[in-house]
Amino acid sequence: MFSSNLFRALLLSFITLGVISCSSETSDDAISSKSGLFANKSGVATLNWLPPTENTDNSTLIDLMEYKIYYGLSADSLTESIVINNAGLTELVIENLNTNIKYYFVITSVNSLNVESIRSNIVSKFVSG
Repeated sequence: MFSSNLFRALLLSFITLGVISCSSETSDDAISSKSGLFANKSGVATLNWLPPTENTDNSTLIDLMEYKIYYGLSADSLTESIVINNAGLTELVIENLNTNIKYYFVITSVNSLNVESIRSNIVSKFVSG
């Protein structure tokens, strides 16, 4: 069994985060319910990512439990967070964002020992209104 500190050192966040849409369109209709893509509307950011698959020692990551998304109005101050309790999800729609503002986002992964990975690279998106 790994100690928490050792496991933290071994857990690698191969997460690639991307903001795939922010728009001022007002349609609420799903484009494709199977793909999880939805029509954009004002104040919405859609994030997608690739899940981590390996630890830093190249062993297979088998106990991914959840993701945490951190976001805010400054890259240095990510004051909001969302916990995604389903490790199988790779997309999140964040609604009710203020419009005409640039938001910054990062994601982390958490394993079954509740050890959180390092943060992904930061991405930003202007949320239009």
